[in-house]
Amino acid sequence: MTKILSKPTRNNNNEENSSLLFRAIKRQPTNQDTRQRRRKQQQQHHIIQLCDLPTEILEMIICNINIWHRNRIRATCTRLRNCCDSRLMHDFKSSLSKYGRINRTGYEFSALQVIHQATWSYIKAGYCPLFLGAMLPLMRNTYKNPFCPSVGKIKTFLLKFYTLIEESLGDPFSQTSRLLYVVTLLGFLNKCNNSVLLSSIDIQPEHWRTVYQLRGSWFGMLWSSTSPQCFNYSSDKNELLILLAEIMIAVHSQTAFKKVWECENKIFVFGHDLSERCRMPKVTFAFDIHGSVEVIQLLKSSPVHEDWVRLPEDEFNVSLMIHCQEAIKWGCYPSYRLEIGPYYEYDAGARGSNDNSLARKKTIKSK
Repeated sequence: MTKILSKPTRNNNNEENSSLLFRAIKRQPTNQDTRQRRRKQQQQHHIIQLCDLPTEILEMIICNINIWHRNRIRATCTRLRNCCDSRLMHDFKSSLSKYGRINRTGYEFSALQVIHQATWSYIKAGYCPLFLGAMLPLMRNTYKNPFCPSVGKIKTFLLKFYTLIEESLGDPFSQTSRLLYVVTLLGFLNKCNNSVLLSSIDIQPEHWRTVYQLRGSWFGMLWSSTSPQCFNYSSDKNELLILLAEIMIAVHSQTAFKKVWECENKIFVFGHDLSERCRMPKVTFAFDIHGSVEVIQLLKSSPVHEDWVRLPEDEFNVSLMIHCQEAIKWGCYPSYRLEIGPYYEYDAGARGSNDNSLARKKTIKSK
């Protein structure tokens, strides 16, 4: 018996074609589906990198890495640099606190305290990466005891750090550069154990005069025959801070010394005396400061509290007179003047024991 197949009607064909077309459209992936599929594939094949770890774990890893290799890790990327800097600053502060609890008159605490005193204002102003970048070579040179460097290595570190600051700021006579320098200098004199505040007078709201005296310390300067015999801010300001840093280490560790430090075109003769004689050597620093009320308040408070909210933008001028009668014994001038102003550099110096006249004024900038 023959089976007769019926032909599909036109309506059935249309329904089947519509169904096939609908299923084809439904199966076609959209852009969002493609992105989700790629994201899942990336997550499945993603390899965890070092920088994906939490900061605490990264600092623990860096702590166990040899100091000789930290500089390379620090130069890899910003995240690793920040982790290295955070760990290094933590180690520095911990060592300073530890040595302070053990013996506050020991050399270790004195050395770290001087490094802190010479750099805290720049760190507060945002130059911490430069401080830690200069600290790593210091630690590598003293890897057996990283936080007990010798005086010579501390001087090399400070000279490099101040050079990096000058290169970063560009102009040594800029307002920020001069303000941080004066704050650091006043901080040295305020924190030194043999320092005595002789006077602090507000002559006017915008004129402040203060005088410090270092008892038992002395220093003088000798110049070569080809160099101008004067105290120059642009070339001598960093040497003055480094000289005070070495004196401060000797004062805090109760060590007597005499030293000759030869620099470019000049020689510093300085030391510290512990003998209890009637006429002990003294160095007097007399500051005559003209500036706004905000600048003067900053210079009064920041060396004591080591803190400020912001640096004022007002211009100011500081005239510093340094006098040391003991320097005459070594053939040096007893008095030196240093002008720290925005527009002029004063080649200063006293010519003999009774002549305190200024040398000629050189204009380096015009208003």
